[in-house]
Amino acid sequence: MALLTPLKHRPFFLLWLGRTTSQLGNGVYNITLDWWILQKTHSAAITGVILIIAFVPTVAFVLVGGVVADRFSRLRILLASDLVRGLLMLLMTILEACDALPVWVVVLVSFLFGATSAFFLPALASFIPQLLPAPLLRGANSLRAISAQVTTIIGPAIGAALIAVGGTVLAFAINGGSFFISAGCILALFPYARQVPRVPGFTAAHAASVSAFTRFGRDFREGLQAVVALPWVGISIALTSIANIPVAGAEEVALPYLVQQTLHASPLLYGGLTAATALGTIGGAVWVGHRRLRHRGWLIHGYFVIAVLMFTLIGLLPQLPVILAAMALYGFFAASLGLVWTHALQESIPKEQMGRVTSLDQFGSYLFNPFSYGIIGVLTDALGAPRVLIWGGIISAGIIALALLSRSVRRLD
Repeated sequence: MALLTPLKHRPFFLLWLGRTTSQLGNGVYNITLDWWILQKTHSAAITGVILIIAFVPTVAFVLVGGVVADRFSRLRILLASDLVRGLLMLLMTILEACDALPVWVVVLVSFLFGATSAFFLPALASFIPQLLPAPLLRGANSLRAISAQVTTIIGPAIGAALIAVGGTVLAFAINGGSFFISAGCILALFPYARQVPRVPGFTAAHAASVSAFTRFGRDFREGLQAVVALPWVGISIALTSIANIPVAGAEEVALPYLVQQTLHASPLLYGGLTAATALGTIGGAVWVGHRRLRHRGWLIHGYFVIAVLMFTLIGLLPQLPVILAAMALYGFFAASLGLVWTHALQESIPKEQMGRVTSLDQFGSYLFNPFSYGIIGVLTDALGAPRVLIWGGIISAGIIALALLSRSVRRLD
């Protein structure tokens, strides 16, 4: 299969192997952390607070991470990120083994994890086009999406088994080990890394004559200019940021509420929805990964519209077969639009600017999520989950469809 061809490219195989291993460790860690918090505090609210604390620094620092990824060695940023997270997990493992792990340390580690992700994610996204020949990028993006979903499914199951066998200490240790394995894979990449120019026209002599703040401002403006130069990029990022408000909370808040309060179903059903979404995502990744798609402006936004309308379908027909099918289709179209979008960026954005453009894209995607969780929670209590899902999908679809009014978006092929 053409989809698997990038794995024959040794540098990408090493990167993919390390990333998949650390993602599997994260799947183990997520369920272990939830279990540990509930066991120590008996409070679901504290779990939510820790999740927010881990999320906020990613949003706060991701723009800085994009500038750093374009100015410094992306490979070294990836290596440092894995080593920092591995050492943090080692600290948690030792403290938990000594029965001396306080909640404030977990909160601090969660914050540092989020801050580290703000630098890791832009560096990873911009390093892949640097590492691979252009014809292999589409398959590589799909393989990353598939491995992310597979680890999402099996990681928590492995985590639960590890907790049962060796307690949270073993699960924390396994997650820490996954980061060190990933760091080892990245170390093996150094002989293969190709250098790309950093911040064109900004010489070392000039850099020495201005402040770090001025350099950052210049670099950041260049990233914005790269986005403005391609209207389809700026329009899509802006509208996606707004369109996420009705559906981010719908997926994370209203849908679990529907399962629990409206359907009075077992938590196993919600787990089944997660699995259905993951399977749909894998299908979308396979679909996009081995074919050249035309009219990508229409595809990206058309897929987005179909994906969010699946929430409307669930609200209209809240029945088990419909919900499972809708979430599988949601995963399929969400993955498809994401991969088509990523490949379009990789083809259109210069390598030396990919870090900053990627960070702007991620910032726009994440910016309003905390607001969405809050407002959708209030609306769900007031109106009920079905109505929130119905109107959330419709409003989001209407917002993203506005992008097709732009000639730049329509002409993206």
